[in-house]
Order: sequence, then C-alpha cells, then structure tokens
Amino acid sequence: MNYYALIIGGFIIVGLAITAFGWRGFQKGKANQQWPSITGQISSTTLTSAENDLLPDIRFSYTVDGKHYEGRVEFPPGTMPMPGFASAQLEKYPAGSPVTVHYNPQQPEQATLEPGRANDDWLILAMGIGFTAIGVLAMFFSG
Repeated sequence: MNYYALIIGGFIIVGLAITAFGWRGFQKGKANQQWPSITGQISSTTLTSAENDLLPDIRFSYTVDGKHYEGRVEFPPGTMPMPGFASAQLEKYPAGSPVTVHYNPQQPEQATLEPGRANDDWLILAMGIGFTAIGVLAMFFSG
C-alpha cells in the first residue's frame, strides 16, 4: 500500500472540501447583501458563558407581511472572542433599540443584522486552496 499516495489524496480531498465550504460562505454573504431590509427591534440581550468563551445572546424581532419573527445574532462556530467583545456587542445592540433587519424574501425566518461576508471568510477559502495546492504539487513532484 502506498501511504504517500494516501496522504497526498487526503490533502487534495480535505483541500477541496474546505474550499467548497469557504466558497459557500462567500456565496451566502453575497446573497444576503441582496436581501430586503426592514426595521426591527432588539428584544433581549444577555451574556451567556461557555467553558472558554463569553458570547452575548442578542435576540431581535421583526415583522414581514404581517407575520412576526424572532431572530438571533449568530456567531461563527468556534468563535473565541477577545476580552471586551461581549460588552461591545451589547453596547452596539442595546435591548429595545431599533435595528435594520435583512431577511430572506423566500424564507423570512432567515434574517441577519449584519449582511455580507464574515471578516474571515477569505481565510477559510485560502486554507482550502492551500491544502489542495500542496496535494497537487506533492503529486507532481513525487517522482
């Protein structure tokens, strides 16, 4: 069994999977920038603590075509905020304040307060391309 070929194949497969995931994030960010927006309201803000991080729980409400919806500010999985992150978010979105809600017109229950790409979407895409490139280069130069 050629373990070197398995490792190279693994790099290529993992690279392609990460690239697809990063590309999906880019497309999602691009799509939600086109969503219509309405005025909603921050319904509650609290601090939630997990083992090694502290993230705020920010909930908002909005109405589309006479139907009431509730949303939540989502943070990417694995977010490890810097000190002061939660308090900055709570100051940005105080309970009872009006906010601009961007919602999916096909599925109004999908909404966000901050449309567009996340700041680190490019990093995920770059990692995927890098893994794929390492695998492909190793395949060509393996002699």
